[in-house]
Amino acid sequence: MNQRSVKESAEYCLTVVLCATLLCFVTTQAFAEEQRDETIDAIAELAEAEWLDGNPSQALHVMGPGLQAHPDDFRLLKLRADVLATASRRHQEAVEAYDVILDEHPESLEVRWAKWSVLLRAGQQDQAIAEFQRIAQLDVNNPIVALRLAQELRKVDRLEESLEWYKKAVAMIPDMVGWRLALARAKLDVLDGRGARDEVEYVLRIIEPGSPEEAAAHGLRSVIYGATKERGRRFEPILSPGGTASERKAWSAIRADAWRLFDAGRYEEVEPIYRKLLALKPDDYAATHELGMTLLALERCDEAIQVFESMSGMNPSDEVYADAFFRIGRCLMKMEKWIEALAYFEILYDAALEFDEQTKEVPPKADLRVLNTETIATWVKRVKEHIPADEIPKQNPLLPAVDPNA
Repeated sequence: MNQRSVKESAEYCLTVVLCATLLCFVTTQAFAEEQRDETIDAIAELAEAEWLDGNPSQALHVMGPGLQAHPDDFRLLKLRADVLATASRRHQEAVEAYDVILDEHPESLEVRWAKWSVLLRAGQQDQAIAEFQRIAQLDVNNPIVALRLAQELRKVDRLEESLEWYKKAVAMIPDMVGWRLALARAKLDVLDGRGARDEVEYVLRIIEPGSPEEAAAHGLRSVIYGATKERGRRFEPILSPGGTASERKAWSAIRADAWRLFDAGRYEEVEPIYRKLLALKPDDYAATHELGMTLLALERCDEAIQVFESMSGMNPSDEVYADAFFRIGRCLMKMEKWIEALAYFEILYDAALEFDEQTKEVPPKADLRVLNTETIATWVKRVKEHIPADEIPKQNPLLPAVDPNA
């Protein structure tokens, strides 16, 4: 064998050895990776089973060794954060756990939605909205996200920001009638009357005549053209003309906070705030109504009745006033003051009949809570069941009779 042949043979043998070594290494790595995945899967499944059985502490314990061995594993990190999110009084830990994941995976919508949900449940409204805004920046082509963000911003009176997101939602689905009416309302609230009119007129051009959407659009148009007392949220005077600048500033600073606490059901905390609001602006009917609802939730019916009765200066056809009347009647029922309760429900029944008569030809305004004649008749009947026949007050001849079979 010549020297060249020996060299070629040696090179071939070396190539074979290198290929075999590389194949062995790759196989070993793949096997190790497969074993790692199987281990993580087993830990996650066991932890999830404990979690679903109502044992969050045990689930976290099961995941401990796995997270020590694989501290960057997405599945285990996400599962740990989810478990913390449902554990009692561990919301802040859950938020921090989600943030750890987002440091490595900032575009994970799954994790951001989970974090937003925890913030919302924890009552951290500002942080929840900030997280929602980050979601909207990532999911820019999702109209539902834009719409929901607009609604969340509106809840906390950030009307100008809310309007921009309503615009984005409608731009993505221009012919969604309900969304466009919401956009019209948002424009009215920031005193863009012309823009609000344009939106409503567009809706009236594209909807089917006689549809429920047409009635809602006509109702909102009547508001925009000034047929009612409503002028948009930003038009509402903060205080009476005698209010000082410092009082106006104090009122505006706490009004949104009061609504957030009320909406979260934190009634004991919000009661003193509403009382402070009403000291600054006694004719704030929205705050008065919400204070009454707060006292009802705290089962303080006597005080709730006094608060609701203080709204008597409102127009009796106003939906908030009608709701206050109903709440007074329910309070009196709880206190077993049946004859007094009957008077309130009979007045509501009369108002419902009158409303039905007035709206036969003209549809009610958009988003109006309508008095239901049959429902109120049922309440009248329930109250009368607790009053002896000879003690039931004589029917006012000016009021229509309630059908006893209703």
